[in-house]
Amino acid sequence: MEEIVEDVYVVEGHSLGDMNCCIYMVDTRSDNGLVLIDAGLYIEPIQSIDKEGFDVKHIQHCLITHGHLDHFGVCSELKKLNKDVRFYAHELDAEKISDVLKTYVKLNENLRKVAEVNPSDTKALLDLTLAAYQLEFV
Repeated sequence: MEEIVEDVYVVEGHSLGDMNCCIYMVDTRSDNGLVLIDAGLYIEPIQSIDKEGFDVKHIQHCLITHGHLDHFGVCSELKKLNKDVRFYAHELDAEKISDVLKTYVKLNENLRKVAEVNPSDTKALLDLTLAAYQLEFV
């Protein structure tokens, strides 16, 4: 894991031939805890944050950048480690993610619309307001 700018880390980089995506983490240094940007396919990179002094149980949010399996495939495993983590995807990807997950993991059929994610809720949104869906992983 490498800090690339203050409080922003590359948890897992991407190398040629690797099936996993890049995983980033933002330490909000607030009640919003840690924020993942993408989760990847494998749980081991996320579990490795413990070795760097962070705790998986402090991950509060995970922003899924788009609907490719290598960006969200491990979300159900992450949910088992931390029941409080919340997952977000753009509304155009939410149905695709749901369809893919029905094939690979159990998904709670209920996709709840989140009106708008307020940028003050988490520093990781970099002052953007996103129309998003909250995804429920089980």
